[in-house]
Amino acid sequence: MRVAGIFNVSTDLIIKKLKYRRTANPARAFAMYVCQEYGNMSLRNIKQLFGLGHTGSASYSINKIRHELGRGKWKKEEKD
Repeated sequence: MRVAGIFNVSTDLIIKKLKYRRTANPARAFAMYVCQEYGNMSLRNIKQLFGLGHTGSASYSINKIRHELGRGKWKKEEKD
């Protein structure tokens, strides 16, 4: 998964929901955003892919990334 490489984390850290993890996982949220924006995946499919209990969890993460993009928190890096 390309998002894992960009964030320098394992794919498992993004895809699998870790029960003990209570801190934010920006790589996971960004991957959900990419799935919806560029993969045209529904919230239901994203929920299943990421092992979420509710579509609202995916929606929250995606909207958080959208909000941060709008505020300029995420910078696009150009690679030659």
